[in-house]
Amino acid sequence: KRKMTDREAFLTASIIWGTLVVVSTEALSPAALLNRASLSFFWGAAAAGLLFYAGRTGGNIRFSFQIESPARLTVFSVGAVLFCLAVTAFWAAPNTADSMTYHLSRVMHWTQNQSVDYYPTHILRQLFMKPWAEYAILHFQILSGGDSWANFVQWFSLAGCAVGVSLAASLLGADGRAQAFAALFVVTLPMAILQASSTQNDLVVSFWIIAFVVETLLFRKNGRAGHAFLAAACLGLAALTKPTAYLCLFFFGFWLVFFAWEKKGWKSLRILGAGALIFVLINAADYRRGWELFGSPMASRLDNYTNTVLTPQSFTSNVVRNLAIHWGTPWRALNQSLEGGVGRLHEWLGIGASDPRTTMVPTKFHVEELSLNEDLAGNPLHFAMIAVFFVLFFIQKKQRLFSWYVTTVTAGFFLFCAVLTWQPFHSRLHLPVFVLLAPALAMIFAGSSRRWMTGILGCLLFAASFYWIGWNQFRPLVGEQSIFRSSRTEQYFRNRPWLEKPYTALAGHIREAGYGSVGLVFNEVDMEYPLWILLKERGVS
Repeated sequence: KRKMTDREAFLTASIIWGTLVVVSTEALSPAALLNRASLSFFWGAAAAGLLFYAGRTGGNIRFSFQIESPARLTVFSVGAVLFCLAVTAFWAAPNTADSMTYHLSRVMHWTQNQSVDYYPTHILRQLFMKPWAEYAILHFQILSGGDSWANFVQWFSLAGCAVGVSLAASLLGADGRAQAFAALFVVTLPMAILQASSTQNDLVVSFWIIAFVVETLLFRKNGRAGHAFLAAACLGLAALTKPTAYLCLFFFGFWLVFFAWEKKGWKSLRILGAGALIFVLINAADYRRGWELFGSPMASRLDNYTNTVLTPQSFTSNVVRNLAIHWGTPWRALNQSLEGGVGRLHEWLGIGASDPRTTMVPTKFHVEELSLNEDLAGNPLHFAMIAVFFVLFFIQKKQRLFSWYVTTVTAGFFLFCAVLTWQPFHSRLHLPVFVLLAPALAMIFAGSSRRWMTGILGCLLFAASFYWIGWNQFRPLVGEQSIFRSSRTEQYFRNRPWLEKPYTALAGHIREAGYGSVGLVFNEVDMEYPLWILLKERGVS
């Protein structure tokens, strides 16, 4: 049997684990058995079964963790960034605005109900937003009894993205230097750094997306049906994490179909049929719940998320505005000049820069300053590198696979712009595009005639990363509001500190009154999760 490399084994194990999270959650939920005892038994049995299988097969993993000398410093830099982010993820309390509203609030409801079935709530995002990332957090919180490990779902996903892009670069023909640089490019993305210690899901979906691409490339390389099945599982897990996965992987899906036909001919129909079944089974229960309550497997509302007009002018507007998200600088005057330039372009196009048909209401277009906010931060340095990359891409000879790879990623970004209304938070949704471009960019910059570029750019990326690592707006390592100088309770309210006193008073009142049950009425943007934590600290369940 062919032996897997260590990186292939890492991705395979991750995909199996991600699928088992879905299987266990959906299997235990109908009987209201999502509790510590049931999950402990399930994961114990799963571990025993996998160990038994590994023993029977004798193992088929080839550990060959050897790093070329020129790449060792780059790999060390990747490890240093991930280590700092792991410290933040462990020490900091979850406090992302969306997490306080629905990401973690839904986890508390599921834990209380021991089921992921829909429940009464005024915050509908707790119901219709795709749940895989929260399923993983649910398992960690039930098994550990708290949220100390909740941030690690995103952190692990960033580490997985680093592994994925390095392997993708290898499959595209890159040497060790380029593979390491691709990983460094990803882990130093400002938005990735800020999210790696949070409980959002953009890094999670990015991981499943790059894993899908890697498994598709591995299928092209050796024609083993197992890679096609793993790719289908990645597609299912990505779709169960965030609907934008459909847009990012729409054109890559044709790759899998084409390679299947190329390798297997008519036999590919069985492989693709089995892959489609894997995808459906992973998403079936979530689709059913969405259909029963909202009449749609996707969401209860799409009007504010999708464009209501598609013309050359509106498409150009969305492309330019999505790119402009990453133009932010520390200088307000320059940002205003850039914003003015975009406004003049829109005047020439004959469309408003904040046209409600292509803009999420009530947001308005503007160029955000260099930000430390995980909802708004752009990736200006990385964007500049991508701009240079495309210039080099068009002027030099390229292998066909490499060209098609870049074209497919670009087409996915254009589809994103054509479908989704612009919003200032799109930098989060752009993470998969940056991740997918990393292998190709690394190959261009690490070419034999430009190897010096990776050294200089690597040092620049590594040094710049500590600005976002150290001064994360809501989870800083340094300064007066450092996570090491703030209580965990205080950190939960870092987004809205004025709510800490009234929430604490409310939790104390509920505790003293001894209510048997409490109904919660919040609007779509209210913070619910901290109240759960305050009540738990006071022994109220």
